[in-house]
Amino acid sequence: MATNHTTNYNLNLWEASDKFVREEFNENSTKIDAAIKAVDAKADTKADAAALTAETTARTSAINSLTQAVNQRAQVAAGYYTGNGAASRSIYTGFTPKAVLVMLPGGTIYSSSSFGGSSCSGGLAVTGQAAGSTNAPTVQIFSGGFTVFTAETYVHSNDSGVIYNYLAIG
Repeated sequence: MATNHTTNYNLNLWEASDKFVREEFNENSTKIDAAIKAVDAKADTKADAAALTAETTARTSAINSLTQAVNQRAQVAAGYYTGNGAASRSIYTGFTPKAVLVMLPGGTIYSSSSFGGSSCSGGLAVTGQAAGSTNAPTVQIFSGGFTVFTAETYVHSNDSGVIYNYLAIG
């Protein structure tokens, strides 16, 4: 039988005069196995935590990339308005368009029958460039929407009671 034992795990230690007992060897082996398993479990826990952190970081990055892609997607607003006859009128789209197309319901931009001669009833405005002319725009983009105009000349994008279709792309 072992005379002495180790400090930390109480393993059997034999003196030269001690008799070796098989059960003591088995007992030592069982204690060593349990200690190694405890170290492995801690290592597994650390590895699991590191893997979880890496996965969380990867998922967060993917969500951020997706959010950025969604925020950069094209925004579209399509609809109609009935002119109110004011010299100018703002139509809000909820985003700043890059292009706005305003047309009469029949799909036309110019109409000569309603206003006695050639007139402009809409058009395509793009960022930095209004539809119509510089002196007499028919459609102009602003932050958050677009403005339509009506004047006694050929500009008729907001005539009272007239329905206009629009397509705004941001």
